[in-house]
Amino acid sequence: MARNGSGTYSAPSNSWNPAVTGVTATVSDWQALLDDMVAALTQSVSKDGQTTMTNSLPMGGNKLTGLGAPTGTGQALRWEQMIKGDDIVSADSISIPTEGSCFDVAGTTTITSIADTFIGKVAYLRFTDSLTITHSDSLVLPGGEDITTQENDVAVFINIAAGIWQCVTYPPSSGSNSNGNWIRFQDGTQICWIENSVNWSIGTAYGSLYIGTIGWTYPAAFVSTPSVSLHAKWSTSSSWVGGVAPGLTSVAANLMDIASRSSASSIFSGIAIGMWK
Repeated sequence: MARNGSGTYSAPSNSWNPAVTGVTATVSDWQALLDDMVAALTQSVSKDGQTTMTNSLPMGGNKLTGLGAPTGTGQALRWEQMIKGDDIVSADSISIPTEGSCFDVAGTTTITSIADTFIGKVAYLRFTDSLTITHSDSLVLPGGEDITTQENDVAVFINIAAGIWQCVTYPPSSGSNSNGNWIRFQDGTQICWIENSVNWSIGTAYGSLYIGTIGWTYPAAFVSTPSVSLHAKWSTSSSWVGGVAPGLTSVAANLMDIASRSSASSIFSGIAIGMWK
């Protein structure tokens, strides 16, 4: 009967099983017992890999342990592929290990290429230093622009084809200081903004109006003249901004009002959009 539906083997009962002293055992019963044992062993898994499974193998909540690293299609995934992998040292060409899903990249050497791992490999790279990643046909970056990493930036790369890696996600860098907030995108766009209370007066006669001067140093510099929009409101009265003269690091503007205003704490806000690289 070989194995039952639960995998338990029971030898057939005949003149050989159970053995009884004085009972004659026949040749046919011996052959039946032997054939049944052969059938049961044939259903077993050979540890040297000769056996091909003919059905799913229920594990009953148990683990498969000691798996080797997969190297091709149809091979089992193992835990090592899902966890943090070994650190990578920055170089002109870096290699991303088969196993591991996220990696720290240390060093400041410019990266121009990534060696193939396997098509479809996804890697999360965290940069522990500032370095440059160069866009090319084999290392495709967002917007076709080189990336300058900042400490702790995380990017997602996919080995999309033989010899080609593509960065599919790269976060903009951002920050703030006493001059406001800034955000930088990898295509070179930079946005700076501020909203703050400042003290100023509007007391210089300008025809039938009065003017005062206010300046804003951007929280981060631009490489070309940005587009700037400013708004100012003196205390509870109406006033407006004119004569904007944006520079690469700051902007100066005239505040105008219909009346002379003494110094008071008032609201100033501004936004500047331009390029940081």
